[in-house]
Amino acid sequence: MTPGTQRAAMLAALLTATGCSSRPYSVIVVVIDALRADHLGCYGYARPTSPTLDRLSASGYVFDNAIAQSSWTSSSIGSLFTSTYPSVHGVQRFNSVLPGALDTLATAFRRRGYQTAGFSANFVLVSRAMGFAAGFDRFVELKSVARGEEEAALPGPEPAHAAEVTEAAIRWLDQPRRGPIFLYLHYMDPHSGYQPPEPHRARFAAPGYSGPIDGSNPQLVRIAHGEMKVDREDRQRLVDLYDGEIAFADEQIGRLLRALDVSGLRRSRT
Repeated sequence: MTPGTQRAAMLAALLTATGCSSRPYSVIVVVIDALRADHLGCYGYARPTSPTLDRLSASGYVFDNAIAQSSWTSSSIGSLFTSTYPSVHGVQRFNSVLPGALDTLATAFRRRGYQTAGFSANFVLVSRAMGFAAGFDRFVELKSVARGEEEAALPGPEPAHAAEVTEAAIRWLDQPRRGPIFLYLHYMDPHSGYQPPEPHRARFAAPGYSGPIDGSNPQLVRIAHGEMKVDREDRQRLVDLYDGEIAFADEQIGRLLRALDVSGLRRSRT
């Protein structure tokens, strides 16, 4: 998680009601890794990257001054889960583990009779090995079948794409249960590389672009290290692909909200 995600991460925390005021609220927390707030319509972005989140924000609360407690994912999510500073929960290095002695959102909800589930596409930094499964009845680290040749060439598994995260959550929601739920979803789109599926890949593309930018991770690393030079059109192509990733994630959150409506876990307001 980067500083640019601070406000967006707060926007993506969704509270959903059961539809009956006498019953406890079910709670769904959604984190979208590496999402910039200034690329969302509800924060003034001109491109239509986020119609679902824009409608959601219109019926809820949008935070203009939410500040992440750390500049990287595990430490920030540790604070989100425990309501403590990194100096308290101790996740300050890449080999840190969230202490089992600390209550998390999941442990607090489960203690109150909630059924709890977490689905994390960030299987490295928000993982069982780092202590983030504490309190979850079901916690799944989601890895993806490679989508294309570029991804297939990378060593090791890739994070699950937004559609796979949403599908896993919907399958869990479809199971019979009693009582309220606490559900945590961690999407990795639009984290690098910028490889949105069609039609989102072409959705914001500038007509006639014929440059070398494909948005792949290896290419982004070369650019970051100064090994590959980019011009103004190349930079815009990267933005176009990044915005396509946001649109893809936003579409999948729309699928999640529709599933919540069908299940009766949410009062439909969007």
